[in-house]
Amino acid sequence: MTCQYRDPNGGDACQDAATRALSVYYPERERQVVTRYCDAHADAMEAELADDPNRQLVSNQEW
Repeated sequence: MTCQYRDPNGGDACQDAATRALSVYYPERERQVVTRYCDAHADAMEAELADDPNRQLVSNQEW
């Protein structure tokens, strides 16, 4: 499976292999979502989520 990251500006999808699964909780929707990313995008998403009160990182695990 490939990384599920899509560039929000250009819409281009990452073609690298997915190696990690990020589980994110959305409090306002009371919903948890798991998305698979390559190592680089998993790190970037984890950093982005650290400052976002609307999304809470539950886990970042190897997949």
